[in-house]
Amino acid sequence: MYQRWLLCILTLALFWTPAAHAAPVPFETYLRLLREAHTAAERGDQLGLAAVVSQLVELEQVQLADGRMAPVDNRWLAEAMQVQNPDLPQIATRIGALLDALTASTGPPDPAATERLHQILAAPPFTQPDPPETPQWLRDFFEWLADMFGAIAPPVAQSANDYSDPLAWIFVLIGLILVAVILFIWVRGLRRTLVPITPMPSDDPEAHLRADEAAQQAAELARQGEYRRAARMLYLSALLWLDEHGRLRYDRTLTNREYLEHLNNSPHLREGLRPVVETFDQVWYGDVRLDARSFATYAGQVAALRELPAERGGTS
Repeated sequence: MYQRWLLCILTLALFWTPAAHAAPVPFETYLRLLREAHTAAERGDQLGLAAVVSQLVELEQVQLADGRMAPVDNRWLAEAMQVQNPDLPQIATRIGALLDALTASTGPPDPAATERLHQILAAPPFTQPDPPETPQWLRDFFEWLADMFGAIAPPVAQSANDYSDPLAWIFVLIGLILVAVILFIWVRGLRRTLVPITPMPSDDPEAHLRADEAAQQAAELARQGEYRRAARMLYLSALLWLDEHGRLRYDRTLTNREYLEHLNNSPHLREGLRPVVETFDQVWYGDVRLDARSFATYAGQVAALRELPAERGGTS
């Protein structure tokens, strides 16, 4: 209660009593007052902030280090404190920004910092050392070597006109031999690349299976009592039979339902294949188990599919 009454008294004294303008203060004193106000606003000390604000509002001039006077205006602090619940975080932010602006260096750059910057820019990776210069004796040697070859092997046009120079013909002959050797090596490498590659034998036993072979394997599996695997081979024999008779292209990447969609132009084949597909899906992917009788029924569905006549335009 005591702090509340004291805050009210300070506020009334600040805003309702005619304030005498304070004398100019040094710049450092002004910064100290701003820092005290900033600290009080940050920690939520409204009473302490009001005490510092009363001093800041009275100031109209600040004496700089060179003796000049700079005007200041902190009436916005008075307006911010007049409300019932001042926004202390916002006040702290504004005072902090003011402190940053006032304490920023505006003088000439530090000579030591400028020197360090020049040293950094003069070192790698900003600058790369010049490549070492070729020694003069090495350049003289290459020039002498070029002159010697030029004297021994003159240009081709000049050599062609000089039939009496046997040395020129020797160089021409050596050049032709080198070209022939290079062409021979290139042609031999080209022939090796054009040799047909023998395909590797496939490890998949079903890669080249025929319909009758698949049917025989299905019958053998059925005799062994493995009706689930026998149903799969019997279904495979049906697809291979349709492919061998040009009625449906066998593609191992297609699903069972896609095979039916490929027979949309052959309704009788599609309806004949449908029970074969549905039974296989139930046995292979579902919980339906076959016995000797049910497998014989499935074999009858495949046999009925093979008995269907071909339709014109039914090939897919």
